[in-house]
Amino acid sequence: MHGHLPQEKKEIRHFMNGDWENLPEGLLDAIAQRLPLTDCLAFHDVCTSWRRVVAKLSGFHARRFPWLVQCREDCTDFIITCFSVLENKLWELELPEAPFKYIVGSFQDWLILKKVTFSSTEFFLLNPFSRAIVVLPKVSDNLFYELVLSTVPTDANCVCMLISPYCNGVILYWVPGTERWIPDCSRLTGGKVIVDFVCCKGNFFLLDSDYDIVVIDTRNIVSIPVKG
Repeated sequence: MHGHLPQEKKEIRHFMNGDWENLPEGLLDAIAQRLPLTDCLAFHDVCTSWRRVVAKLSGFHARRFPWLVQCREDCTDFIITCFSVLENKLWELELPEAPFKYIVGSFQDWLILKKVTFSSTEFFLLNPFSRAIVVLPKVSDNLFYELVLSTVPTDANCVCMLISPYCNGVILYWVPGTERWIPDCSRLTGGKVIVDFVCCKGNFFLLDSDYDIVVIDTRNIVSIPVKG
C-alpha cells in the first residue's frame, strides 16, 4: 500500500534535508552582518558559498572592537593567537598562507606581513577571512621598512607607502596594477629622518625628526605616471 505524506511532513522533511549551501545570498549576507567576529569565523568555514558572502563584507569588522594578535616566536608553524578584550577569550587562527613571515601591522580586515632575506624585503597583504593575498613588489635590500595603506588593497585607489625611517626619508609608493615601487621625487621631507607616519581621510601625514609634519595627498600619488 502506497500512501502519501501530509503536506506538513513534506515541508519538514524538505527543511531537514535542505540545501544549506545554496541559501539565498541576501539571507546569508543579512545573517553575517549581525554576527560577532568569532561566530563570523565559524560561518566563513561552513562552505564555499558562505565563505564568498563573508569575503564581500570587507571592512565591516573594522567597526568592531579589534582583537589583539600574538605570534609565536617560530614563524615556520604559522598559527597566531587572537585575544578578545571584551570577551576575555583566546582563539588560535591558522594562516597556512603565511609561513616564514611576520605580522607587522593591519588595516581593517587585512594583515600586513613581512619577509626579510639577506638581499631583499617583501611585503604581503593577507585577508584571513577571505584568504585573499596581495603580493607587493620586492625591495632589493634588507633595510628596515615600514608600510601603511590608504585603504583596502582591493580598492583601485589604494596607495601603499613604504618608508625606511632611518634612511634619509626614503619614500616608495605602490598602487594596484604596478609591478614595482614608485620612488617619491617630490623631496617634501628634505631628506630628514621620518619618525612616524599614518594615513587619514586620503592624506599621508609624516612626522620628521624636527617634529615637522608633511602632508601628502594620496590622489596625487594615484595620478603619478609610471614609466617602464
